[in-house]
Amino acid sequence: MKRCQIDCEFFSELDLFGKEPEFFYKGKAQKTSYFGRILSVLYIALYIAFFIYKLVRMIKKVDIDFYETYAFTGTPSVSLNKENFYAGFSIGGIMDKTLYFPAVQYWVETRTDGIKNQPIIKDIEIEVCQLEKFGSRHQDLLKDKPLQNFYCIKNVEEELIGYGSLDTFSYYYIMIFPCIGNHPDGTQCRPLNEVTDFFKQTYLEFTVQDIELTPKDYNNPSEPLTKDITTPVFQNLYQSIFGYFQIVNLETNLDVVGFEALSKIKYDKFLKYDQSWIIASPSPHSAGLQALTPVCDVMIQLAAKVLTIKRANTKLIDVLGDVGGLMEFIWSLFNIISMFITDLLYDIDIVNNLFSFDLSKKKVLIKNIVV
Repeated sequence: MKRCQIDCEFFSELDLFGKEPEFFYKGKAQKTSYFGRILSVLYIALYIAFFIYKLVRMIKKVDIDFYETYAFTGTPSVSLNKENFYAGFSIGGIMDKTLYFPAVQYWVETRTDGIKNQPIIKDIEIEVCQLEKFGSRHQDLLKDKPLQNFYCIKNVEEELIGYGSLDTFSYYYIMIFPCIGNHPDGTQCRPLNEVTDFFKQTYLEFTVQDIELTPKDYNNPSEPLTKDITTPVFQNLYQSIFGYFQIVNLETNLDVVGFEALSKIKYDKFLKYDQSWIIASPSPHSAGLQALTPVCDVMIQLAAKVLTIKRANTKLIDVLGDVGGLMEFIWSLFNIISMFITDLLYDIDIVNNLFSFDLSKKKVLIKNIVV
């Protein structure tokens, strides 16, 4: 019997869907206060303000997240002409054909069954650099540079294809030759000791238009940049600069057509000892450039890996998530602040309405019969 009574009491208390009784005070289920109202107005104002702030940033595409990946992608190719590529180079900041002369060639190297074939070589015309041929965004950066003392590649109609380890590989090859004997146009070169002394204390200067990637800026993902490379030229130190033309694909979740491929150039410098140009002095116009050894050179080729930048702009669901997360934190903070003050005001109000004090006789708590 006793066990039945215990079981019955336990069963009578078991109701996962039971209704908790509610306490009404002055006909209302909630007691309000001025302090609570102020916090409520402030909470609503903050909610609206933060939502508008995040919505405006979303519309203006301010909050951009991105990440970069490098990958091999088949046989890459790029048209330097389409990219408005234009580069200038000079030795010692002067153009004196009695001391040196430049040459530019376009090389295509191929392999068949892993065996190198005879390269295809094409001579490329050069000219004195012209400011207006640089990209419009770069002209302000170069207007104070003495371009009249720089050589430039006149046309870059041939594409850059592949890279060194592929079966097809092309590049532009800029060479600087000391003037020994006669210049290719027949002009008498300076004496060998003067040419040698010149290269002992001179430098190669190479300037090129480039870009600085700014993927966080949605409307302007790149900024113009000019890159100047200056390296000394020694009598017995061969200077070789490799310019790797980096293909950059910029993708974003809001593009319909997609960005055009951007291009960026990075440079490495390779040094090796070579004194053969001082010893040998073949005639360039009779033996050809291949019979000469340049004192320095610049090779423009493609980088092996393509850089892909994937961008994501804030969407409406992200805005709602950010606003909701912040406001949940503020809600918890306001609850903590109001917990003690609201409870105190509530208790004071109940005591004042349910009880009264008669201080004229004795300090005795008298029950108020008016409820």
